[in-house]
Amino acid sequence: MNPKIMVFIPAYNCERQLPRVLMQFSAAVLTHVQEIVVINNRSTDDTEQVAVAYAQEHTKFPLTVLRNKENYG
Repeated sequence: MNPKIMVFIPAYNCERQLPRVLMQFSAAVLTHVQEIVVINNRSTDDTEQVAVAYAQEHTKFPLTVLRNKENYG
C-alpha cells in the first residue's frame, strides 16, 4: 500500500498567491498526495473564485475548495 497525505491550505485574501502555491505541486509530489483542500476563511477578495477556477482548469489536480462559515482569524 502506498500511503498518501492530505494537504490543507487555509486562505484569506490570497487570490494572487494561491495559483503560485498550487503550481508548486509537481507531478512527482502529487503522486504522494490524496487531496489538497483549500479552505477559504471568508476572504473579501476573489480567493475562492481563483481556487475554483484552478480546480476547473486542472481537472486531474486533486483539489477541493471549502469555505468557513465565519472568519476564524
